[in-house]
Amino acid sequence: MEHPMKANEMSAHHVKGYLLRGVDGQLFFRIYDPLDRSRYKDYYIDHHDLEVIINDNYSSLFEYDKKKKEEEGMDGYISYPSRLTNRRKNVLPQSAQDDQGSKPADTP
Repeated sequence: MEHPMKANEMSAHHVKGYLLRGVDGQLFFRIYDPLDRSRYKDYYIDHHDLEVIINDNYSSLFEYDKKKKEEEGMDGYISYPSRLTNRRKNVLPQSAQDDQGSKPADTP
């Protein structure tokens, strides 16, 4: 039996928004008003397995080499495409700057 939603609850299924990192390093989810992007709502993420689809032409996946994977505990990072970052300095976190020689991941 399904439980009814609370009065302050709405389904997030198919809601378009953005993952952002606050000044404290905390990730949060932002939904912009489609008619006025200066208006938005921010939501803390209290979810352990949230499915996300990247729909952004200005993002690339970069794979770490084996040593860097072991050091970082991650397989790589998501950042701006190298065609953009090569023209701009210091847009990447230090760990990503150290690995700028990596090739982008093959994406389907």
